Amino acid sequence: MLRTFGNDYFGYVNRCPHHSAWLNIGSGEFFSPDRSFLRCGRHGARIEIDTGVCIDGPCNGQALEPVALTVIDGDVCLRGVKLLADDRRADLFEDSGETMDVMIHPD
Repeated sequence: MLRTFGNDYFGYVNRCPHHSAWLNIGSGEFFSPDRSFLRCGRHGARIEIDTGVCIDGPCNGQALEPVALTVIDGDVCLRGVKLLADDRRADLFEDSGETMDVMIHPD
């Protein structure tokens, strides 16, 4: 996720469309030296911040995978991402009246 000087937020998966390497591989930097483009650390591709489209490099014309964001009361939130807490299975014994006994032995 990144924020522009105009307080616009953009989110992308940290994976170059060319070889699926992290954009910040190597130097740890995400941006071109003038900070006007995202940059792949592996092969130097330049990617537009507001569109995620590569404009220069081996992935020219390809785009980063976007991540949907929403700003709520000043907090930046991911949209459409299933959280681990939401992935819990329902309690299988909740309505059946059965219980499961667990015994712990020191051996």
